[in-house]
Amino acid sequence: MTVSRKKEIEIVLDTETTGLDYTRERIIEFAAVRLENGKWFEDTLYDFYDSLSEKDRTLFLLLDINNIPFSLIIVLLIIVAVYVFRFDKKIRFRFKDFFVIEKAYLRDYVKAGLPLIGSSTSWGIAMAVQTAIIGRLDSAAVLGANNIATTIHQVVSVFYGSTSNSASVIIGKTVGEHDYDRVKTYAKRLQIIFLITGLMSGAIMFLLCDSVVSMYDIAPDTAQLAKIFIYILSVTIIGSNYEAPALCGIVSGGGDTKFVLYNDLIFMWGIVLPLSAISAFVCNFPIPVTFFLLKSDQILKCFVAVFKVNRFRWIKELTRSS
Repeated sequence: MTVSRKKEIEIVLDTETTGLDYTRERIIEFAAVRLENGKWFEDTLYDFYDSLSEKDRTLFLLLDINNIPFSLIIVLLIIVAVYVFRFDKKIRFRFKDFFVIEKAYLRDYVKAGLPLIGSSTSWGIAMAVQTAIIGRLDSAAVLGANNIATTIHQVVSVFYGSTSNSASVIIGKTVGEHDYDRVKTYAKRLQIIFLITGLMSGAIMFLLCDSVVSMYDIAPDTAQLAKIFIYILSVTIIGSNYEAPALCGIVSGGGDTKFVLYNDLIFMWGIVLPLSAISAFVCNFPIPVTFFLLKSDQILKCFVAVFKVNRFRWIKELTRSS
């Protein structure tokens, strides 16, 4: 949607779904403007922001963290603090504990935690590279289609994010109890749950595809490309629902945190990104082919996950005796 106020100024709304590349266009991006019957009301966000001092402007920009209201963050922090210091009876955490450092536990934390930090960092950078590859494809519809498909994927991906965290807690707790037979039983049953949630997630994305795309006022070619992307993701998300909880949940929870880092580095930086770049910029394959290659690691990792999890060599004791 475009509203022209003066000849030399053009304000573009909803750049994410229109596919506009704001890094190349000469525009100013506003967080919000008020439109009513085609009239632009100037006494809205811009006037409010313009009236702030330089210090307050910086604070105003910092308060909107990933579009999460700052007040909500404060409320959540207060709730957590009240529960931890007032109601929790197991850990009995106290404020003075912030200043106590156990060197032995710190070493354990660094040894087990650094690979996970590295894996998450590598994954975040890889996602940025993927977006850069998609953004440089020769089609104005690609960015809009990608944003639509990614949005519904993020909603549905709650399934494997939750199962991964749950599996990590269950496996880690059971390994800490030295009940290794039960660890193996849990691992086998959890893999079945991962497959079921994967099939459910894929079915949801596939069935909601047309309905979701129809909600957007976009060009026909963008809509068609968005549907293709969603159909591809409805397949790869099945793999995501298995490999992510299996590796990041079971294997990491069982104590083998380094494997996840090595696995991500090999598949993402050694296979997926190079092949996708070759597909996009050397071979000039169709856009859906490049998009599938960008997400192909979610399928490829499943074969590694099946082999790794069911060999049970990832069971490692990380806790210390009292």
